[in-house]
Amino acid sequence: LIVSKINPSLTITSSTINKTYGDDPVLLSSLVSTNSNGQLSFTSNDSNVATISGNTLTIVGAGTTTINVTLSSSSNYNGASKNINVIVNQITPSLILSPINKTYGDSPILLSSLVSTNSSGSLLFTSNDQNVATISGNTLTITGGGTTTINVLLNSSNNHTSVSATMPLVVSRANPSLTVSSSTKVAC
Repeated sequence: LIVSKINPSLTITSSTINKTYGDDPVLLSSLVSTNSNGQLSFTSNDSNVATISGNTLTIVGAGTTTINVTLSSSSNYNGASKNINVIVNQITPSLILSPINKTYGDSPILLSSLVSTNSSGSLLFTSNDQNVATISGNTLTITGGGTTTINVLLNSSNNHTSVSATMPLVVSRANPSLTVSSSTKVAC
C-alpha cells in the first residue's frame, strides 16, 4: 500500500496588508492558517520596506513589497506557498515653527534654525511681503518694519508626506540714533 502526501490548506486571512511608516510590527503567523504541521517561513522581497525576523514583520520604510509565505512539506502533506502584498504609506511629519520677532536693522536669520521636523524633506520658505522681509534660500533678510507671514513648505521624503505651515514675522521699528557733536551750534 502506497500512501501519497496530500496538498495542505494554506489560508491567508488578508492578501494585502496596508500600513503606515512607523506602525507597530505585524505577527505574520496570525494571518496564516493551515492543516499541515509543516514549518512556516516568511521572506520579504524588499528589505527597504519591511524586514522579517522569525514570523514578525517590521516596517522600515514606505513603499511596497511582497511577503513570500512558505509551508514546508511534512510526513503527510506537500509543501505550499502563497504571497502577501504589503503597502506601507508615508506618514505626515511633524513640523514645529518658532515665531519671529525682530527689529529693523537686525542681522539676517537662518530660517532652518527655527524649524523642527522628523522628516528629511527639503524646506522651502517664502515671504508674503517683500517690503518687510526677503528670503534667499533659507536666509531671511529684514527690509522694513511691519508684519508678514513666512510660508514654510516641507517637501516629501521617502517616508514622509509633504506639509506646509506659516509662521508670523513681526519687525519692530528701530530707534534712531542721534549724535550731537560739541562743535554743532544750536540756534535758539
